[in-house]
Amino acid sequence: MESENVQITVSSTTQNNNLNNNNNDLNNNDLNKNNLNNNDLNKNNNNNNNNNNNNNNNNNNNNNNNNNNNNKNNNNNNNNNKNNNNKNNNNEQLVVKGNSDIYKRINFLYQASTLLKTHNDNNSLSSFYNSSMKRMAQKQVIRINPTIKRTICKKCCSLLIPGDSSTVRIEESRYSHVVTTCNNCKKVKRFDNTLKVEKKRQLKKDKKKAKLEKKQQKLADKSN
Repeated sequence: MESENVQITVSSTTQNNNLNNNNNDLNNNDLNKNNLNNNDLNKNNNNNNNNNNNNNNNNNNNNNNNNNNNNKNNNNNNNNNKNNNNKNNNNEQLVVKGNSDIYKRINFLYQASTLLKTHNDNNSLSSFYNSSMKRMAQKQVIRINPTIKRTICKKCCSLLIPGDSSTVRIEESRYSHVVTTCNNCKKVKRFDNTLKVEKKRQLKKDKKKAKLEKKQQKLADKSN
């Protein structure tokens, strides 16, 4: 009996040991699988990081290329603008050189007409100078300054001096005009007035004073 009991205990212990070994093997297999999965995850993370780095590098390169292209375009535009400005300046200088004598003549004629009109009563000579100035500008296709044009009568070419050879008044309407009439030929010229004509409005203080005066008058009438 004792030998049988010993055999049973030995067999049971061996079975337990085998079970434990199997469990350990299973646990080891699970650990190995987990390690493999972790390794795969690390590889995927590394690949993703590498891809992100590559994308960032590509984006940086593209941005640098775009910046370089923009700088080149800006430099080209600046050079073109400089060239155009130089061309325009050269053209303006050529125009001034070609028409400088004509401008000098026109200025001289206008100054002579104003001097004759203000210091002498020789109106015919001053109007002749003004008419020759206008004819010269028409032949050479030169634009006279509008401030000078407004001081010359269209009909008789006499110089319009306010209070002396012309009368000036302002028409107050929705769109106000400056009206100049020549005293020699009675020609009327109208120009737009740049100043806005505002309606005459009473101040608040004046209104209060007027109301008080009306009340005082009513009281005085009632008392009388």
